[in-house]
Amino acid sequence: IDVFGANIDNDALWVDLGSPLRLREASVVVNTSVLLMIEQGVDIIVPEDTFFEVWGELVAIGTDVAPVTFSTETGAAGSWQGILIAIGATPSEFQWVDITGAGATSSVLSPNGAALTIREMDTIVQNVTIENSESYGIYYEPENCDAESPFGATYMNVTDCRVYCYPDYGTETCVLD
Repeated sequence: IDVFGANIDNDALWVDLGSPLRLREASVVVNTSVLLMIEQGVDIIVPEDTFFEVWGELVAIGTDVAPVTFSTETGAAGSWQGILIAIGATPSEFQWVDITGAGATSSVLSPNGAALTIREMDTIVQNVTIENSESYGIYYEPENCDAESPFGATYMNVTDCRVYCYPDYGTETCVLD
């Protein structure tokens, strides 16, 4: 199923229609005050070298047998940039989500590349699998970096840190090396 349009300006619900949703345009932007809800079993194929930028709210809730997936056609490491939850966004939620092939260097997301860049700290990440990230698994910017990651994620073939913590002050931390 082809999906056209890069900006999501109104609340939207993406459901499993039995075929992947193939995004056919540039990077996707979920605008301020907008909710994009993605239900279990939805497979999202993103164009190479693109990203999801969330200024509103992204809620992707799959199940253990029907996760929500984000990937390119190939799933190769660094084939797309990843997902950004921006500063000031409504806290988002990822449960039973697979993110594959992200982590390309980006001027919009983390500077070194990450599958998931989180700048809104109340974002929930549980039962997420990050696979084939060309750089970091998760890049996040809390007020400080603790020794433990607040994210419930599994990392496979992540080239750099599984979780990279970079506060606005202090020293960055590579968590879960």
